[in-house]
Amino acid sequence: MYNNISMKLLYIFSSKDLTYKSISIDHRTLKNCLAVRSLYLETLFFSREIIEEGYNEEVLNLSELKQLVLDKRKIYDVKIQPKSKKFFAENMKYPELSKTYNSINSL
Repeated sequence: MYNNISMKLLYIFSSKDLTYKSISIDHRTLKNCLAVRSLYLETLFFSREIIEEGYNEEVLNLSELKQLVLDKRKIYDVKIQPKSKKFFAENMKYPELSKTYNSINSL
């Protein structure tokens, strides 16, 4: 896994299964990232081969990587359906939990 801007190597996963479990990425998403080289969370790039220009000895440890992915997810606004509309979910029992969501999945 690389940072797409600097192409710095962030982490080397030993298998796809470990990748799924470690950062909670769906197998279809990872397959798409590897097949068509799309970016994950708009900033992370997966490659099956080591990219020599981005290789360095200072890769992240697993807990640092997990935190990085969590931080990226917080700022990444997932739009699965382009026609999705925001909606307000009102909690009748605990009004302080009422909130506006971007999609049903985000609820």
